[in-house]
Amino acid sequence: MDDSQARILVEQLNRLAERLESRFQALEDSIHHQQALETERHTALRETLDGLRILLDDHETRLREATAGVQQFKTVAGLAGGGSLMASLAALIRSFWGNP
Repeated sequence: MDDSQARILVEQLNRLAERLESRFQALEDSIHHQQALETERHTALRETLDGLRILLDDHETRLREATAGVQQFKTVAGLAGGGSLMASLAALIRSFWGNP
């Protein structure tokens, strides 16, 4: 191998090294970009999850308040029904004894 062939071989090896280095750099850039996208996606999902948890807590609170309201209504309706029953019994007893 003479001197010119050695120089050509060295240039080819240098060019190959540059190409490999640029490919490695492109791969590293792609990896960093993917990591940034994953971080952004993770942050967005975390924010969405936190929002859903707040919404769930709000719905649970509203359901408990609605359940308490229904129970109060049933109690009042039961007392009102019981009161009208008592009035009916009192009227029946009065009419039975003949008191106007």
